[in-house]
Amino acid sequence: IKIMKYLIIFVFTLFSTISAYSQWQTDERFTNNPDSSLCTGNSIAVSGRNIHVVWYDKTGFTYYQVWYKSSTNGGQSWSENKLIATTSTNRKPTISVSGQYVHIAWESNKDGNYEIYYRRSPDNGVSWGAVTRLTNNSALSEYPVIASSGNNVHLVWIDDRDMSPQGSVYTKRSTDGGLTWGSDIRLTVLGTDGYVLTASITISGETVHIAFSADIVGFNTEIYYMRSPDNGLSW
Repeated sequence: IKIMKYLIIFVFTLFSTISAYSQWQTDERFTNNPDSSLCTGNSIAVSGRNIHVVWYDKTGFTYYQVWYKSSTNGGQSWSENKLIATTSTNRKPTISVSGQYVHIAWESNKDGNYEIYYRRSPDNGVSWGAVTRLTNNSALSEYPVIASSGNNVHLVWIDDRDMSPQGSVYTKRSTDGGLTWGSDIRLTVLGTDGYVLTASITISGETVHIAFSADIVGFNTEIYYMRSPDNGLSW
């Protein structure tokens, strides 16, 4: 009888625990300022119990700046908010993590027009390297999204260069964890009637997947897909 009693108590406790963890917990407020705090693209990244979040707002500044915070215990507690970029307007950050390496990209007009910039942390967000400029042209480069797997880091964004005022999908990659980057690659050529709005990217092994929203036929915006089977060499 005692064994049956303990068994019933154990089963009840087990199912109560499972039920508790199956529910959504109370939301936790990360920002508190009189202006809007915004996130776009991939704004959260997870590796094991390490969680990384990025966003942009004007806290303490006239212009938008990029902020970051992290948790090393599965979201039970969080670090202080940390500034990633603070010159001119910095906005629309994107984040990815692979092991201990955290990768952040964003758009900024600090050099005269909007370009894509990048910064990485080799130690799970404790310290950060220098800011690297990833695009350099007189047109608008915006809406970056970043993805990583091991030493491979891939970036996708929308660009108005190459006589394409409606925007095209561009990508570039790093095969050494973000230390150096390859050339910009244009993935879409839509002509004068088509335009691209946003794009997103993810990686699985050597295969890179990109989805984007575009008005190609001139009627309405639809979702399109491209993939590379060889780590971004061909599409």
